[in-house]
Amino acid sequence: MHRHSRFGNLLRRGGWDVKKVKVSALALISEGMAAVTGTAHAVTIDFEGTAVGTYTSLVFGDATITHTGSSGKFDVFSVASLPPPPIPPISGNALVSFFQLDATAPFKVVFGGGNVSSVSIAVGDYNLDEDHTFLSAYDVAGNLLAEDSYVNPAAKYGGDYLTVDSATAIAYVVFWETTNGTVFWDNLSYEIRASSVPEPASLALVGFAFAALGIARRRKMSPS
Repeated sequence: MHRHSRFGNLLRRGGWDVKKVKVSALALISEGMAAVTGTAHAVTIDFEGTAVGTYTSLVFGDATITHTGSSGKFDVFSVASLPPPPIPPISGNALVSFFQLDATAPFKVVFGGGNVSSVSIAVGDYNLDEDHTFLSAYDVAGNLLAEDSYVNPAAKYGGDYLTVDSATAIAYVVFWETTNGTVFWDNLSYEIRASSVPEPASLALVGFAFAALGIARRRKMSPS
């Protein structure tokens, strides 16, 4: 039985046990406030469950990935097929734009829901050339919120992470490489901060519990 159902039974029965009512009400307030404030959580997309091939978009929950080149196409590529694998932090399947038109045009990730506060993505290459990579975050109005850049040395076998953080909700990010698009992108992660918008049912639950506490207090103060 749910906690609020047990609490309702306490209120309906005659001969209140004020102590039990208080305990149940406080538990309900705690439960309701947790629902009101929400909890922050992180999401990571590693592309391991995505089939190798050419795409115009990929959707993972509330994140939609596209490429802004003229063809609108990009590839999911298995870096395990390139000797010698892997190239940390890239592993398994990864995004690449090199095989399509306008390879240096940015990838774009739009977040359709949630209050995204941080985004990171891994980028790497097979020590063939120097790679200049970038990540930029924007709000819903298209205002730049944060940006990061990383130069992958020609002699480096592997790569690193690009990360952006913002106090304002991130609506979308773009990431790209300026040489020829021969880098691999992997392990896209984003953090959704706790929601500050209360749900009506949660507010009603908290209000009901506070009302019951007030009634219990008055009953305790009333003469027998």
